[in-house]
Amino acid sequence: MQSASQAAMDAVRGAAQDSGKASDSAASGQAQTTADEEETPSPAIVIIAALRIEIAPLLASLKHPHHVQGGDFVFHGGFWKGHPVAIVESGIGLDRARRATHAAIDAFNPQWIISAGFAGGLDPSLSKGSLILAENVQLYGTTQPAIQLGLSMASEPANKIFTGSIVTVPQIIRTVKEKQVVFENTGALAAEMETWGVADACRTRHCRMISIRVISDDAKTNLPPEILTVSGPTGSVRAGALVGAILNRPGSINDLWSLRESALQSSERLSAFVQSVMPMLLPSVA
Repeated sequence: MQSASQAAMDAVRGAAQDSGKASDSAASGQAQTTADEEETPSPAIVIIAALRIEIAPLLASLKHPHHVQGGDFVFHGGFWKGHPVAIVESGIGLDRARRATHAAIDAFNPQWIISAGFAGGLDPSLSKGSLILAENVQLYGTTQPAIQLGLSMASEPANKIFTGSIVTVPQIIRTVKEKQVVFENTGALAAEMETWGVADACRTRHCRMISIRVISDDAKTNLPPEILTVSGPTGSVRAGALVGAILNRPGSINDLWSLRESALQSSERLSAFVQSVMPMLLPSVA
């Protein structure tokens, strides 16, 4: 079986080869060195997200995208404004995120890793669509000190951009009451399920990172109970569980559809913001 780090390199190499072929086609017969004769480009930025829906608009922004399955992950290589970029679908959970981060660092030793995705709001003052740049990440239910991410910038409430603490939890925090309990125990702005894994790997490997999360469900919103059963670890829908949910509660189909529409809106906002941050992390932008 192909290793995860090899798959990561193949994704970027494939994008480079596609880019080289496009350049060759446009070269009107001029001699060109094809990408497969060159060294695989090394992305300065790797973006790690749990689910494809979280990063779909980012994928759409890449030129010459190339996709490779490796281990438990899907690696996407491509070019953003002329720069090679890798995007990793890790699947849900801390362990998957940690292993995906190690694979990305093994493959590329990037200058920056961006942990990006959805989060559940905990602070009642933050509305859906708010963006959070994490100053630190806590691991819920443990006494481990928060991992400091070194971010130093002010919140911009007028633009719904906030800085502060987030907390990684072992499962979806579904109800308003559950969110209240986690907020009281941590003071974190939002909860999610992967950032601690990414941060722990980056701390071990001495790689810089930032975490950007968009609130897809705020602290005043209950998620439908079916959300706990209809999705697998990679975000794929379990058909049997979905049918069972609809039979047990016919109204769940409307709730789940509304949740999907909200997720699509959140991913567009997340993508736009990540792309506004990327020029600050790249050595230069063409």
